[in-house]
Amino acid sequence: MMAVSGYEMKGKIAAKLKRYWDWSGFEKEFGRHISLVVLEYESAGF
Repeated sequence: MMAVSGYEMKGKIAAKLKRYWDWSGFEKEFGRHISLVVLEYESAGF
């Protein structure tokens, strides 16, 4: 299985969270959380 980077996942996940786009700070926080998930995934050795 080929690894996918955070920036490649962001658009696909954001599309599923469309109802939350108007939340204050969504874009900033969303990007930060994607980065954290990628770091956790990598540290777990998957």
